[in-house]
Amino acid sequence: MDSSGPAREKGKAKAVARRTRARAKAKAKAKAKAKDNTKANTKAKAEANTEAKAKTNTEAKEKTNTEAKAECAPPPEKPRVLLACCGSICAAKFERVCRHFLEWAEVKVVLTRSALPYIGDQTFPDDLLACIDEHEWLTWKQIGDPVVHIELREWADIMVIAPLSLNTLGKIAGGLCDNLLTCIVRAWDYEKPFFVAPSMESSEWIDSLTEDHAMAIDELGIHLIPPVPQRASEYHAMAQPFTIYSSVRASYELKMKGKYGQV
Repeated sequence: MDSSGPAREKGKAKAVARRTRARAKAKAKAKAKAKDNTKANTKAKAEANTEAKAKTNTEAKEKTNTEAKAECAPPPEKPRVLLACCGSICAAKFERVCRHFLEWAEVKVVLTRSALPYIGDQTFPDDLLACIDEHEWLTWKQIGDPVVHIELREWADIMVIAPLSLNTLGKIAGGLCDNLLTCIVRAWDYEKPFFVAPSMESSEWIDSLTEDHAMAIDELGIHLIPPVPQRASEYHAMAQPFTIYSSVRASYELKMKGKYGQV
């Protein structure tokens, strides 16, 4: 009887068993490796999320601190006041307006074309910068060059038009901007104080259209310093230069006191 048959079967069974164990071992090893990878990925994601949150918190804290510092920063030693003058009889007082403000603030001046005839004989400090319509194009040659009305708008902390003519009042109320002054007004940041002191004939001042225009600029946030009726003539003259100066200064200092707790 041949005994090699059972021996071969037994050897074959052992080989199958070895292969089965090897496959099981390899499968278990792969499963363990996958589990380790999953744990590593989870840990990496957690660390990345923690780092991202820490970075976000740091940036938020830095932003908050920056904003807090900006809010608590003291106001400039001298406010920057942009004074403008329109064509009016009261433009003859514009030099006095400038001199009052120069005692308290840094000043730059804008003159409309119609104001120039009234300004000619007045004496202004040598270092006072006065801008007219032609200056709008002197520095601008191509896109990217400075634009004068934007430069002045960004420079100023306060704007004052004294005197304000009937014509310019109508332009501001209607949103027109056809000269340097009205371009500044059109671009103005109304978070910053803006004052006007009108000057015109009494019949013009009491006109219903003028009343509509005054209401329109009030809605913009422009503060109107009322004109003074003259007994000797039918004229509503600009308020006195010192009245304009003291009104603007008191209003600004009150605002700064509320914002910074000091002036």
